[in-house]
Amino acid sequence: MHDRKLKKRFLGSPTALVASGMLMVMAFMVMAAPLITSYDPLDVDLKDRLSLPGPEHLLGTDELGRDLFARVLYGGQNTLLIALTVAFMAFAIGTTMGLLSGYYGGVLDMTLMRFVDIMLAFPHIILALVIAGLMGPGLENLILALTLTHWPAYVRMARSGTLQVKEMTFVEAARSMRFSNLWIIRRHVLPNVSDSLMVMLAMDLANVIIIASALSFLGLGIQPPTPEWGSMLRAGVPYLTTSPLLTFVPGAFIFLTVVSINLLGDWLRDVLDPHSHEIEAVVA
Repeated sequence: MHDRKLKKRFLGSPTALVASGMLMVMAFMVMAAPLITSYDPLDVDLKDRLSLPGPEHLLGTDELGRDLFARVLYGGQNTLLIALTVAFMAFAIGTTMGLLSGYYGGVLDMTLMRFVDIMLAFPHIILALVIAGLMGPGLENLILALTLTHWPAYVRMARSGTLQVKEMTFVEAARSMRFSNLWIIRRHVLPNVSDSLMVMLAMDLANVIIIASALSFLGLGIQPPTPEWGSMLRAGVPYLTTSPLLTFVPGAFIFLTVVSINLLGDWLRDVLDPHSHEIEAVVA
């Protein structure tokens, strides 16, 4: 019944339909890159460098004569891979630790939450910049740095929901029937805190894309010649006045992807976590 209502509200929301449609188009273009373009994003042709858009090169070429359209599509694969991997790893780690911390309490809860408070005291971008700088550039290091900075927020959200749910009657009834704590957490606590966590996951995807692109722009992410939206932005800066498409195209892909995810995340928040606006109003 819940799924049916969710589907009905989704089909009745122009914002959700437009945002999801845009995301699907972007995802299809990125994942189907070998079918859409015949160019290799790493092929260099110095004789055809910085060419204008045309029949042969849909968006022109970059400073090394590589097809810009091919590079932005294949670059999207790397950017989305980073975002999805980081978001789901942070979600899994943070949710697990938050559930255990909130349910068991005690020394575990106190110790973990003090560590989480310290982690959340630093802005994500600054902390990720420091960690990535210490570990060095590269895909694996970038994913690790972003995961280390994003899981604490999920811990706090999962713990907060767990503290409320574990005092409810159905949880007490499950305890009285001698069900194990892990069974209760999996069957009763997690389903009741998952809505807020899913909203956070959706919003976090956009955040990870922005931070990952920023770190790649600074040279701490995926290294050239491998295409990635952030590193493509950096490579196009010297040619901003002569060939603005080198920065405009990857920037537009980042913008459209992030805006679509944020719009869909806002819709999910309104549907799955309707009291969030009331909380925000009180805080403000």
